Amino acid sequence: MSSNMRWLILGAIFLAVQLSASALLQSSQRRSDSLEGLGQRRAREQKSGMPDDRRREMDEYDERLVYRQVDERRLSPEATERREEEVRAEREVARRQEPERRESNRLERRLSREEEVRGDRETKLTREVSRREIDRLERQSNERREEVRARREEAERRLSREERESRHTREVARRGETARRESNRQERREDRRNIREQREGERRFVDSSRRAEVRREESRQEREVPERREESEISRREQETERVRESGIERREDSLRREQRQRQERVSRERVQEEREQPEREERRLEREDEPREMRQLEREQDRRQESQLKREQSRREDRQMEREDERRMEREEARRDERRVERAEERRDDRSEEREEKLRVELRMERKEDRRDERAEERQVERQEDREDERRVELRMERAEERRDERREEEGERREERDQERRNEREIQRRQEPVRVDHRRESNERELERREIRALTRNTESLRTADDRRQEQYDERLVYRQDNERTHNRDMARRVNERREERREGRREERHEERREERREEHMEARDEARDYKLQEQRLNERNIEQSKQNSERRERNLEIREFLPANHQSNWTSCGKRELFIAGQVLLMAVLYAKSSANGKNFGYAFIANPVYK
Repeated sequence: MSSNMRWLILGAIFLAVQLSASALLQSSQRRSDSLEGLGQRRAREQKSGMPDDRRREMDEYDERLVYRQVDERRLSPEATERREEEVRAEREVARRQEPERRESNRLERRLSREEEVRGDRETKLTREVSRREIDRLERQSNERREEVRARREEAERRLSREERESRHTREVARRGETARRESNRQERREDRRNIREQREGERRFVDSSRRAEVRREESRQEREVPERREESEISRREQETERVRESGIERREDSLRREQRQRQERVSRERVQEEREQPEREERRLEREDEPREMRQLEREQDRRQESQLKREQSRREDRQMEREDERRMEREEARRDERRVERAEERRDDRSEEREEKLRVELRMERKEDRRDERAEERQVERQEDREDERRVELRMERAEERRDERREEEGERREERDQERRNEREIQRRQEPVRVDHRRESNERELERREIRALTRNTESLRTADDRRQEQYDERLVYRQDNERTHNRDMARRVNERREERREGRREERHEERREERREEHMEARDEARDYKLQEQRLNERNIEQSKQNSERRERNLEIREFLPANHQSNWTSCGKRELFIAGQVLLMAVLYAKSSANGKNFGYAFIANPVYK
């Protein structure tokens, strides 16, 4: 028993040694592979800056080196020694051929110098070609500038044409709107006249019936006490006078409120107009300070035209306001006449016709409210149209300012190009005026520099620009970007202010509150539905858990019933030993069988373990 235990311990030690050795071999292999990959990557990085033919040679050399390393790993020591001898022989041959290669390189350099000396004529031709190329590029830039100027003029003409068309469409819309308002007013007057005639006929019929009733009542009251008749007549007259007095007070209060509201709207409109014109004046002043005298004069003329146009628009607005006030005055007079007629009718009417008179007043009030609502809608539409015109005017002004800045920038670029061209011409003249010295190295360097300049000129015309030009362009781009951001911010702020003003005017606050209440109600309903779904899910999960627990309990009872029929030693072994212990025991038993097999075959345990294909 002790010898078997000793052999088992020895087998376990062999197993641990084999595992550690395999792990070390794998880690060293990975490290060598990673180092080899790193070296290849560095070699690739170094080869990326080489010419194509040299890079191709290095790739072929690397490939041959890799194949050779693989072959050396596979070959025996004798083959590796033979390979080393071949490499030494190749190096010896290369060392012997080194002087011949140097001599050939020297001859090639001398031939290249002779070719450079003979290449003066070619350099002159290349200079002529470069001059022609520069002239061609200048012509192209001039053509591009002409195209830009033509496009700008076309855009200005298009904008002026669109402005004229928009003005014409606005005038046509205004005329149609006035005609529509006049037709609506005429229709409302006809409707009022028809209603008035109909009610007059009803009144006549009611008055005739009432007179008959009054006669009957008077004949009846003549037979009654005269004092009671006098008291009822006095009370009726007092009620009528009180009613007339209250209606007159209400009319006066309504007229005072209307006049105060009109005054406040006029003051707020003038203040808004001044606030709109203030940034335009400030911007005009800044542009006037930046631009030269001719541009200022043009701007002054444009400002005068705009001011005259604004004055004409202001006078038109005042005329429209006067027309509206005249219309309101006529409507007030008509309302007063209607009220006087109603008062006269009230004096002639008795208690039975009060309900009909109240209905008539309500209808008249509703008609006036509709008229006021239509007038307010028309005023709002006119104000919106004026706001759009102001915004369009501001945008046109900003676009013209941007175009002027672009023109200035192009002119500055042209001046820089001219200055650079003048400097180049001066250098060329100085170089031609210098005495001729026979210095082949300097001439070759100058020719190389000229070739590089010609290549740069033909490759990319953008290389003519200096660092100052690029810095100025970047500054201009940042300035334009910032101005665009400020313009969009101001436009968004103005739009938000107008939206809030429109919401306040149209009374959408209650609608928004109602929408929010509806949204909250919907959210509450959704939350309640989600809570109900969550409760249902919990209920289903609890039911599933209860069902699972029932199945587990039934399975447990069934297993207990099965174990009752098993022998006692089987139950004790199965319950006392776990799966891990059983697995370890199986491994130990397998090692013992392998050791017995290897000892029977006359081999040691370690070799048998390595030779076993199961553990490879």
